[in-house]
Amino acid sequence: MVQGLIQKLIGYTQEMFDKLYDFTEKEKRYPANVAFTIFEILQTYKNRIEPLDDIYLRKRFIDIYEKLIETTYSHFFRNLYQSLLSYQYGNYLKLEQQINWAIYDMEIMHVNILSSILNNSYEKLEDSLINSFFERIKDMVECDRLVIENRDLCRLWIVTLYNLCTANKVLNLYLRTNRETYKKDSIVLCKKISHLLSEFVNQCNIEEIYKHPSLSTYILLNLERNEQFVPSDNSNQSAMIKIKKALLNIYSKASLKDLCWMYINLYHIGKEIPNSVSELILEKLSKTEYVDRQLLPQVVLSLAYYFSDKYDEKLHFNFPVEFERVNFENIFRIIFPKYLEVQEVNISSSGMSKLYNMSDTEIREALVKIIKTNSKIPNYVRQKLEIESQKPHTGTEISDFEFPIQIGGQTLYVCFPIKSGREISSTVPEKFIYQILRPFVHYKYCAVIFLTAKKCSLNLKNMIEKYKNRFSIPIEVLEYSNLGRLFKIYGVI
Repeated sequence: MVQGLIQKLIGYTQEMFDKLYDFTEKEKRYPANVAFTIFEILQTYKNRIEPLDDIYLRKRFIDIYEKLIETTYSHFFRNLYQSLLSYQYGNYLKLEQQINWAIYDMEIMHVNILSSILNNSYEKLEDSLINSFFERIKDMVECDRLVIENRDLCRLWIVTLYNLCTANKVLNLYLRTNRETYKKDSIVLCKKISHLLSEFVNQCNIEEIYKHPSLSTYILLNLERNEQFVPSDNSNQSAMIKIKKALLNIYSKASLKDLCWMYINLYHIGKEIPNSVSELILEKLSKTEYVDRQLLPQVVLSLAYYFSDKYDEKLHFNFPVEFERVNFENIFRIIFPKYLEVQEVNISSSGMSKLYNMSDTEIREALVKIIKTNSKIPNYVRQKLEIESQKPHTGTEISDFEFPIQIGGQTLYVCFPIKSGREISSTVPEKFIYQILRPFVHYKYCAVIFLTAKKCSLNLKNMIEKYKNRFSIPIEVLEYSNLGRLFKIYGVI
């Protein structure tokens, strides 16, 4: 049964990507939901995803992120402040549309922050785009307050509550990155949103919760998450209790769409999810021949969460992957002209001991000396080599050492993941395949040369060979005595 459901997860995921084709104003929410789904699968399963599928997911996330961000530069989140203007001018027909569009824009900022977390790089959270967002989000929350407190606009309350929850989701995620620039502003707005959400829940008829179950869990998620940054009061507590009690009577009557969103929200609250919710989702999926495009990300994510503690094997999505073909002879002719002499050289045990004792930095410095021996290396590459030899290790680096070369009129990035003898006690384990493959996430045309003072484990060696044979993935390995001989030829050990 589990294997059959895993195949459903794989099938729905492939279908989700097949239907990722529109980034227009009305369609931004779908790619934003797909990006969130990718992020959550990568975070939830970490090293339990087949490595080439991991590359595919990360590349698709980057592609979605770049296309969504590009759409914001034409307006810099204008819907966030124009909504307030429409309210003040009494243009309520336009206001409804702008509140919806503002939700889409906030989802883009959510993807922007997710991208920073995924890549462990937070420079994007200090640029002009995020500054515009924080300048304008205040007007959006104020507009939401005015709408919620205006009984004549009760028809806009539901979309406004979704707007508040989405704003809070983004602000809360920003706070969890531990950035300081907009921390105070975020806490003030989260406090304001918690008050608006809890007051609405406490005053609304219980039937409203029954009619909008996924919204109710969305509100519950935001109230619970805000407790980390905003002191909870009686109003918040009573609102959360009211929703939790109501939920017990909702599950069996909820649609597949509501069940999926409820499952996702409850999963993030960290509370134990009733078995009935997952059972109902699985039951409805078993009777469903067609899943609506807009619902696919939620179905995929619900199934991914469900299997996260039930499936121990690696996920194999078998996504289509393609790599630019590379001729390593041309590369080695440029960077290691003496490489063909390696097999003619003997290296002593003392020479190997020197290799084992070299640090990561010393190996990088040795590479610079070797590559610079070729007089045809242009000056801009020489300068890049010096920078690469001294760069600090961070979570944002693509590879330990990388630089561009020109081959056939094209720029190709040569990337060197490095494992020194000091880092590895015996052989390099299979788990390092993710580090070796990382450059292919970021570069379309690149070649990877894995340098390791110790031998690769048999599993790692077999995996690399499999990828080379089946997918023509451009990877070469310089390990153990071969690396030692190369370094000896060039006089760096």
